[in-house]
Amino acid sequence: MWLPRWVRKAPLMRFRGDMLGKIEDPRSDIVRPPLLSAWFGTLFGLLTIVAAVWAAMINSYDMTAALGFLGIVFTVAAAPQIIWRHEVRWNQKEIEGPAKMFGLTLGAARTEIAWSDIVRAGRTMTGYWYVESGDGRRVYWSYLCAGCDALWQALRGHCPTLQFDFHLPR
Repeated sequence: MWLPRWVRKAPLMRFRGDMLGKIEDPRSDIVRPPLLSAWFGTLFGLLTIVAAVWAAMINSYDMTAALGFLGIVFTVAAAPQIIWRHEVRWNQKEIEGPAKMFGLTLGAARTEIAWSDIVRAGRTMTGYWYVESGDGRRVYWSYLCAGCDALWQALRGHCPTLQFDFHLPR
């Protein structure tokens, strides 16, 4: 179904696409992680914190500690994906994306690395893939990102001699 450009670019349409981790336009050279699981994790964490407050109000302190800890863990793990942009963009000159880890997930800092500066690719202990420049800067992304295959093809095309520390998906 054809929709005018202003409808396709409307915030609600973009939000719907972002929730499922879809690529806006296959030619846009952008990959993003799905936000649906991040929203569920964050909401579950916040609801668990509310349950902990309720448990404290009825003097069930052992349940308060357990629920409070669980709620904080879920919220801290899931919220950064919603708050910070974890999308990876690339063009003919460079790749740009999240540059730092925030605990076990990605942080807010971003960087750009020219294709010619990439010297290494690898995988973190938590399963994030990355490319690294000669000066130590990294761009991270998740295997859960929709459109990861397009990113791998771009990486192979722009850095054909790059050695990988892991087996590439086909």
